[in-house]
Amino acid sequence: RDHGLAIHSSHFEWESVTDPEKDGVKPFSEILETAHEIGLSHLVVPYLHDRQRKTLDDWKLVAERCNQAAVQAKEADIQLAYHNHAFEYEPKEGGKTGFEVFVEDFAPEIKFEIDVFWVAVGGQDPVETLHSLSGRVSQVHLKDLKTGSEVPNFGRLEKDAFEELGDGSLSMEPIIEACAEAGVA
Repeated sequence: RDHGLAIHSSHFEWESVTDPEKDGVKPFSEILETAHEIGLSHLVVPYLHDRQRKTLDDWKLVAERCNQAAVQAKEADIQLAYHNHAFEYEPKEGGKTGFEVFVEDFAPEIKFEIDVFWVAVGGQDPVETLHSLSGRVSQVHLKDLKTGSEVPNFGRLEKDAFEELGDGSLSMEPIIEACAEAGVA
């Protein structure tokens, strides 16, 4: 702030939303209070533990908890969003993915923070993903993927899979255009 920068969004202790009964987890209401005090307008669920994403029922439970937290966040004038990785695109029972569960089950109060790198690593097209979520994306995380990286990849990537924007395999101009078309501010 001393240098004229504004902070609008942050990841946070996500288990306060996804696993609120776990011992030692700070209540989401306290996180909202802190976010409000420092002037944040967005909070983003940044990750899910492997144990929270084994079955489609696991994904449905997380969606339900995110929906509840998103209503609570909205009451505090804060937008809750979910940040994807590649594991959301791994097929589960019947070929359905966790991402499909979220698209179907997320309430209007929760948005997506789409990470285009992880969409591509998950074997999906970032432009198509953004178009399909028009009006449901609050933020986009731009990263580029090393040309020749093996996708889809739901496990571990090689350490050098990340590239500077414009140096990798993702064409950023169509992604930026899709962001505008999808209503990402």
